[in-house]
Amino acid sequence: MALIDVGLPDGNGVDVIAWLHVHAPDTVSVVISTWGHEDTVLAALRSGATGYLLKESEDIELGLSLKSLRRGGAPIDPVIARRILAQVSGTEPMAETATVPASPTPQLSERELEILHLVARGYSNPEIAAMTGLSRFTIEDHTKKIYRKLAVNSRMAAVFEANSLGLLK
Repeated sequence: MALIDVGLPDGNGVDVIAWLHVHAPDTVSVVISTWGHEDTVLAALRSGATGYLLKESEDIELGLSLKSLRRGGAPIDPVIARRILAQVSGTEPMAETATVPASPTPQLSERELEILHLVARGYSNPEIAAMTGLSRFTIEDHTKKIYRKLAVNSRMAAVFEANSLGLLK
């Protein structure tokens, strides 16, 4: 695991995350920073960060967030999560950096879209499995396919990307 500050004095933490994503793909990158601006969060997640935590959090909160990685979680500071959820629900305008890219929109199956919507609403894989009547392993398989199609590697990045592509409307 790599804990990375995006505001490094000698470089850009987002570049470090991108480098790790390519050269050490088994390394889980989590941002821990004082920077919580939407552009920075999006850049870090798109570069391969699995989570985004703010330094001003209590030590116990940070510890629990990092422990969630073992369960397949994507820890994100609650303040940032609230802003993300507000954007997904349409109560806040999207940042300019989250506009639809020129590349074609990935084609997700109906089941993948259903699961993606549940992920965006904050449900865990076991909860989604119970809601859909599918096994946890089937949900994990669909989630991996969603990640691959959206070219992301975390739940939060999938929600960001899907929202920017208009898939969560």
